[in-house]
Amino acid sequence: MKWLKGLLLNIQFFTSFPVKMELPMDEGHLRKSIGTFPILGLIQGMLASVLLYILEMWTPFSLLAEAFIIWLFTIAITGGLHLDGWMDAS
Repeated sequence: MKWLKGLLLNIQFFTSFPVKMELPMDEGHLRKSIGTFPILGLIQGMLASVLLYILEMWTPFSLLAEAFIIWLFTIAITGGLHLDGWMDAS
């Protein structure tokens, strides 16, 4: 159950989903948070995969349109966090 607070801290920081819980940014919570990075990535990837499956099976969109929708979806769930870093590096 200790990993759950770390996951909630990651969700609070790396996604646009609100977490109605105040979590301290002390060393213990940050260590738990680092251990749950792969879990958060897995959850985000599964959500994008489900959306892609839905788009692929039940919509008449082209592959380009589906890719654009998935791209917008990842921006929506992360708040564009990864695109900000990509633009800074460019």
